[in-house]
Amino acid sequence: MKRLITVLISLLIFCVNYPLNAQINAGITGSVNFSTFEAELGIGEKITGHSLFGTGGVLDFTLTNRISIQLEPMYIQKGAKLTLQTEQSDLELTFSSSFIEIPSFLKVKLGDSDVLPYILVGPTFGILINSDIDGESSGPKFSADVKKVTESFDIGLGFGAGIEYPVSTFSIFVESYYVLGLTNMQKGGTFEISSGPYSQDMTWDKKENEYSNKGLRVLFGVKFPLSH
Repeated sequence: MKRLITVLISLLIFCVNYPLNAQINAGITGSVNFSTFEAELGIGEKITGHSLFGTGGVLDFTLTNRISIQLEPMYIQKGAKLTLQTEQSDLELTFSSSFIEIPSFLKVKLGDSDVLPYILVGPTFGILINSDIDGESSGPKFSADVKKVTESFDIGLGFGAGIEYPVSTFSIFVESYYVLGLTNMQKGGTFEISSGPYSQDMTWDKKENEYSNKGLRVLFGVKFPLSH
């Protein structure tokens, strides 16, 4: 928590002290997050990916001709699908969590052509909005709100690449980056899982049932210059 606050304050100071005559580009993005877990849930699970969506903005602060700081505040979903094999039947679980996240990248442009390839590396900071589990086993469906047993902040490391193409007074870009979660999102505690009128309490342990988010993201966006 302290690390997150320190980095966010540093970013705020950077934005406040950024030279007014320097170039700033702003825009909007849409993304697909091919999300999954790095997990040790200890319940004999088979983990597969979950394709989820996000949307947000982008702020690109130019430092030199080749280097900039790019912030990509967004609403994004993360999660995974789990299959548990039991003696009676397979149990299918879908984990879905929503975050307000700020990927904060060092962006390095490569080459001098009109089509500008670039690489990205930097931390990501997520604030949890909600977290749910939906499941099905031999017909009956059930669900659970697991926000209270999920950590409120998710810190990760992202690295990837993209291509930007200037068009008249704006530019379009496509980028892809992988985010490796550094936070054990399992807070631990008891939550209620329900199926129709029936419900049951379930307890998870932070260490025994730990997991972290990870995944490949593909973003599409457009940017406009705010200043020169």
